[in-house]
Amino acid sequence: MEEFLVGCVEESLAQYLYPNASFIAERLYAEYPHEANSHLLATCYFRGGHDYRAYHTLKECTLPQSRYLLAQCCYKLGKLVEAEQALKPSPDSEIPNGAAG
Repeated sequence: MEEFLVGCVEESLAQYLYPNASFIAERLYAEYPHEANSHLLATCYFRGGHDYRAYHTLKECTLPQSRYLLAQCCYKLGKLVEAEQALKPSPDSEIPNGAAG
């Protein structure tokens, strides 16, 4: 069931149906609260223009792609110090997405 819901969310995102994607992703995350599903939910929020929701969804995430999306949210919200911390939480950590990050 989880794979089916992920496919539905990705299909909705591909067709620019952001409210539909957010709705399904919220149900997905409620049933299967994994970090990957949290990232997918935040992606729906971010693409739908709900940067603050995406920001709060990603605050505790540690996956590189989640940190990069969190930095994007922080940048759009004017939280530049937090954006930098999301990209490089410690001096020896790698920047998500390399030079693009």
